[in-house]
Amino acid sequence: MVYHKKNKNKTLTLKRLLAALPFLCLPLICGAAESIALKEIPAQGPYIETIRVEMFCVPEDHSSTWTDMSAWGGSFYSIARKKSVQVLPDHPELDYRLWLQDSIAPLAIILPGTGAHCSMPAAVALASLLYKDGFSAIIISGSFNYQFMESAGAHIVPGNPPDDAADVYNSLKAVIKDVENRYGKEKISGKSLVGLSMGGLHALFISSMDKGDNAINFDSFLAVDPPVDLLYASKQIDSVMNTWRNWPKDKINDEAIRGGTFYLAMLAGKINPADPLPLSNDEARLLIGASFRFGLSDTIYSIHRRHDFGIIKTPYSWFSRTALYKEIDNIDFYGYSETFLLQYYARENKGLTVEKMSGKGSLYSIADSLNANSKVRVIHTLNDFILRPEDPELLHSIFGERITFFDKGGHLGNLYTPEVQSRIIKYMRGNGPFGFFNISANKAAKILYPTPYSASSSKTSSF
Repeated sequence: MVYHKKNKNKTLTLKRLLAALPFLCLPLICGAAESIALKEIPAQGPYIETIRVEMFCVPEDHSSTWTDMSAWGGSFYSIARKKSVQVLPDHPELDYRLWLQDSIAPLAIILPGTGAHCSMPAAVALASLLYKDGFSAIIISGSFNYQFMESAGAHIVPGNPPDDAADVYNSLKAVIKDVENRYGKEKISGKSLVGLSMGGLHALFISSMDKGDNAINFDSFLAVDPPVDLLYASKQIDSVMNTWRNWPKDKINDEAIRGGTFYLAMLAGKINPADPLPLSNDEARLLIGASFRFGLSDTIYSIHRRHDFGIIKTPYSWFSRTALYKEIDNIDFYGYSETFLLQYYARENKGLTVEKMSGKGSLYSIADSLNANSKVRVIHTLNDFILRPEDPELLHSIFGERITFFDKGGHLGNLYTPEVQSRIIKYMRGNGPFGFFNISANKAAKILYPTPYSASSSKTSSF
């Protein structure tokens, strides 16, 4: 939809309606898919609610003085088996974290979000949750993380989900084989794949390629808050990352200090989850943007260190990297797609555009496969800022009753709540009316194929 300047009142009304669309459609979604209201999260909008992801952490263990003295504040980190395995010839080994049950148990493999390392707190917290429920758990780093890129990335430039997912799938074969060789195949009674954010999108792509004689044969797939339209999601993240660019210097310093002080207080457990977070929208956006910025900068740095595409003008130097990072920090996700990603993939396809790549890398490009695959489950949040207003209905048309919606939490900000955790466990166990093994594929549903988001569109999130 194109908004015209001639009638501002109508424009504002349309924007508000689009922003409210997920909530207006809530009764319709409830008719087939499950939708749950989270009463314990104070409604503060998607950005402030997203910050609550930091509340999803490994429970503290005060069983002894030694665990209290631990830098990690608990023993779950300490029982992780830190292993590595060769995935690609002439590449460093890929690190992974393993929590292995003493007895035979199903194995849950966790894919973290964009740029995240295998020690990402939210991924470790998810491993802890599943481990306590009887699963063995593995975490590998995300495809945008330097450790994965340099160890298991067949393509030097990540960002094309079909290829990234293939690299992840190839690495999982090596990791699973390594675990079986070390501890015996009999220790694993089944295999499930669960991904957070971009890891969730990769899990969905992997569900479409997990077939044939050389397949892993996962028993189930779960995606939590995956992006639907990749280009739209990246533009929303860019908007958050660039929040501060037009601020005066004093405001940048003030917001950074206030946001940083709050963040440290949250990490120290001094924030009551039942209370509204003492953050402004700008402070929340600044914190979220910084997280994505650090990850993207490390991704670009790793690429530039290994191959000079002529995009970054500052030469790589181990001893002096300040100027290099300053130049890198001017590139956002869309800029990355226009330069590194497009230059790399356009070698074999001269007519390639960012929009075409995004279309092939978005969730709806594999809608038919997902619609027919009864092993796949999705958990999503209605006010996730990376979703377009029409995406909940699209997701429902693909997954039917195999998706659960939560009304609040922004992007991954509701993982700490008992309702979301119980839904994860329920989907992973495969029991109950919405369990993996009790629902057939949603083949009868009519899939709503959307018009892909255009980079030239001026429409951004209205939240």
